[in-house]
Amino acid sequence: MSERNADDWNEDQLREFDQLARELEPPASLEARTAARLQSEGLLGRVERRSKNLRSAWASAAAAAVLAAFLGGLSLGQHLGNRSAVETMNAMRSEDPHEAAVRVQRTGTAYVAALAALAQLNSERQPAQRSSDFVQGQEAAAALLRAAATELVQLDPNDPIAVRILQGLEDQRRRTAAEEESKPRRVFWY
Repeated sequence: MSERNADDWNEDQLREFDQLARELEPPASLEARTAARLQSEGLLGRVERRSKNLRSAWASAAAAAVLAAFLGGLSLGQHLGNRSAVETMNAMRSEDPHEAAVRVQRTGTAYVAALAALAQLNSERQPAQRSSDFVQGQEAAAALLRAAATELVQLDPNDPIAVRILQGLEDQRRRTAAEEESKPRRVFWY
């Protein structure tokens, strides 16, 4: 209100104070008129508007910088990943066969434990409750089994168990593909 307390004002003064406009809106042309007058008196230099070309040049430069940073990060990540893979492979080559066999045993145990946990979760749910996560886990398990059997055949091409596993997985893949082909397809035209 003012520096005085409202108690110091009488009722007529308070009523008149309440009737005062709180805020005046300046006319829309005030800024343009003020700038023109200041320019005419030499107090304000000409305001040059930036061209669209300058803005598009900055936008292009920014896009190029972002692209360069992205590609640089991508190549750095690939380089670091390759270096790590090479270091791991060199470490695996330099170890003795016993250490490699122990690693295979640990990895196989972890694989079987993960499958058991997936099977346990599957048995606790109704068929309608099975999520896409379960299907993904099942597909990953089959892919890992295929990769392990392929490596086992590389070690011993005459290993009948590995060969049968690969044959069984290939037969299952063919059956699944045939079932997908036999399903009727619906086409919705818009």
